Amino acid sequence: MKNKLILAIVVIFFAAALPSFADTLHPASSDPHNVPPPSGAILDLAGTPILSGYNLYSVSFTAAASTTSTDVTFLFRNDPGYTAFDDASIVDVTNPSGNLFMNPGFESGSLTPGWTYDNVYGAPFGGVVAGGANPSSPTCMNNFAPNAGHYFWCDGATQAYDAIDQIVATTAGDSYTISFYQSQFDTNGVAESMYQQLSNNGCVDTSSCLGGTDGNGIDTLVYAGQTIPAPVPEPATISLFITGLIGVGVKGFKRLKR
Repeated sequence: MKNKLILAIVVIFFAAALPSFADTLHPASSDPHNVPPPSGAILDLAGTPILSGYNLYSVSFTAAASTTSTDVTFLFRNDPGYTAFDDASIVDVTNPSGNLFMNPGFESGSLTPGWTYDNVYGAPFGGVVAGGANPSSPTCMNNFAPNAGHYFWCDGATQAYDAIDQIVATTAGDSYTISFYQSQFDTNGVAESMYQQLSNNGCVDTSSCLGGTDGNGIDTLVYAGQTIPAPVPEPATISLFITGLIGVGVKGFKRLKR
């Protein structure tokens, strides 16, 4: 009786805690192979047309009060192909001082100095620096060229998002503009027309759609905050956790009965 009471209390505690935990992160997806982005983006290309070649995208924000730095994060997803990203910039409009990003065009041949790769969402076909003598992604090299210079970021994150971010010094209350050039290429032979956060064509299951690469989710988002956006536990993961917890309790009861 005592053990059953303890198990009931533990299960109730976690069941009550889980909704508030999920609310602090981004909305979960009912399909673990079709993961949405975090909320809070200052720019989301979803709902806009996919244009040919490199195109310039920009967004402005005001640096938060009582802060001396901002973590600028770019999230990428391209289920059917790859996204080319190049020549990013962030400028202080209030007190102009030039581009605050280090290595804005990846001309070092790598993310460093400046950039950090964040694949906290576990996306396959994650991004790489391509161009020059870098052979890490022949598909990128065969279908893209840099917007300028010799290198660019090439990202094929599938069924989830990966990211690159850079922390820049900012002045509280100042206005900033973030800009970047982007192009995209479909490797499945079907040219998608619109950016969208999730795949909606049914090709989101790894068993039926070759790892989800026939999905049509393509998107890029920009965030400006203190940290990179946090991932959310999927409902399936939460259910498995609770089931496992109950299973452990049942197993304990069986041992007690022996």
